[in-house]
Amino acid sequence: MHASFVIAEAFVGPDGTAPERYSPCATIPKLAAAFEDPATFWTPRYLVAEVNGQVVAIGGYARSRAAGSTWELLLGATLPAYQGRGIGHALVLARWDAIRAEATDGGIVMVSTRRPARFLRYGFSAGPVNPDTGATLMWLPVAAEGRAAA
Repeated sequence: MHASFVIAEAFVGPDGTAPERYSPCATIPKLAAAFEDPATFWTPRYLVAEVNGQVVAIGGYARSRAAGSTWELLLGATLPAYQGRGIGHALVLARWDAIRAEATDGGIVMVSTRRPARFLRYGFSAGPVNPDTGATLMWLPVAAEGRAAA
């Protein structure tokens, strides 16, 4: 299964559809760009989790174009059948470790999420909720331990 379909399936709502921004048409170009030239300074990096050769989860991270020492946790998604098994948690930790390895200049990691409790357990601080999107902007210094118990 292509990672873009994991994203779409993970965000299916009660009506049986995923928001357009999570559709394969919207995500395939972004994922393709990341894999075409993964060595550039700004290119997003994506990690996937596989079970028996099938992609079941994806999570991304990137250096922010707004500030070179700011990193962003990009969208993370796990297929519904595999949620609750710690796969998403493992991908958050793997992305955190990758950022810490690359961020030799320190900096800060930011994430925008509608589920702030998920990132509070990793030590992120929360800002106000965006009234337009319902998302909370959160941040954590790269030098922080940034880990939570499994």
